[in-house]
Amino acid sequence: MRYLRIISDKIHDNIIYNLADFGNTPNNYLESHLNTGYLIQIIASLDKERISEWQFKLKGKCPELTRRIDLTAKLWMDGYARSFEHSIASYHSITVWLDACIYMIRDFWVDTSIYSDDSTVWKDKAANLFDKMIRSLDIRNMSTLDLSRFVKSLSLIQQLGINVSKDDILIESSLELLYRINKFGFFCSYSYDQSTLPLSKQFFVLDCLLECSQITGLEIIICDALKVFNNLDSMARKNPTGHFTFRRGETLAYSTESIGNISMGLSAVLLWLKDTNERKSIMQTLEELYFKLLSNRLTDKKSTVINTADSHLLLKGDIATHISESLKSLLADRILLNFSEQSVKYRTHRPLNDWQTLYLCRCLLDVVKRVKLLQKSYL
Repeated sequence: MRYLRIISDKIHDNIIYNLADFGNTPNNYLESHLNTGYLIQIIASLDKERISEWQFKLKGKCPELTRRIDLTAKLWMDGYARSFEHSIASYHSITVWLDACIYMIRDFWVDTSIYSDDSTVWKDKAANLFDKMIRSLDIRNMSTLDLSRFVKSLSLIQQLGINVSKDDILIESSLELLYRINKFGFFCSYSYDQSTLPLSKQFFVLDCLLECSQITGLEIIICDALKVFNNLDSMARKNPTGHFTFRRGETLAYSTESIGNISMGLSAVLLWLKDTNERKSIMQTLEELYFKLLSNRLTDKKSTVINTADSHLLLKGDIATHISESLKSLLADRILLNFSEQSVKYRTHRPLNDWQTLYLCRCLLDVVKRVKLLQKSYL
């Protein structure tokens, strides 16, 4: 997937160079907890070969780049813990930070036995955050999005073999999500509210359900999730270009969060399909309809860019803000399509507390891993 590779390379280059270039600058965390949590997930997902390549390019400038990445993530995590010591965190924040710990264990330290103690530290942090998450759990009354976040995080933590003894809760929660499929065949907002979730959120819930299927093994979860996808595929692609949307008209707008959700949902479906032609169709949809849009923003100098960034939002002197702003400058936060004019416009607006672009970067790195896994499975 050429366009996905272009974007992934840009993300890697920006992060690794900034981490190496800042030297001993204090590694402050961002004021936005979601921003910092997603940043940890991103740096944990960096490809080890790319890190080695950069270390060679730097020629000794940063000999302990792997150690620096881990230290940076730990300092951000400690800053988060202090800020929430006497406050109530949102469910979204808790799951983002729990997933940050999981990503550090699963992706960053997985092949680095020399630093086994560091992996243990992250497991302890994950266990503490899981306890905080489970205390706030209300399966029947919480929103579909928060319940999906819980299902995804619990699935990931159990895949690591961290003993939290919550198999029954995972099954109960995933079946509750299936119960929230309304008469139109889509996920609704709450158990007591049958209004359909926005399109990109449908893909978010799909991804979470299919992730937990790897743990529960329940056929009904896989079948019902794929039924929702088939409904989306048949009902939400009635526009000239074949993009997913519930809207009808000449224009279509995607936020970075929307593209992240759609990318994760489609790549999750990809792993469960047995038909080669169906897999090729989804990969083509991802590459030609979504990743191409993102990569054109990076490579096409003639693209129209609407810049609404406030001039007073200057970089602070810390690495977290520097990396965050560097990534946000790569990807427009909103893509505007006009079918009648056959035009694409990119809007760039980068408030410091905007986590959506960082979420998209994390999703794209996850999709890279899933595509590699799929390719290995069918060699």
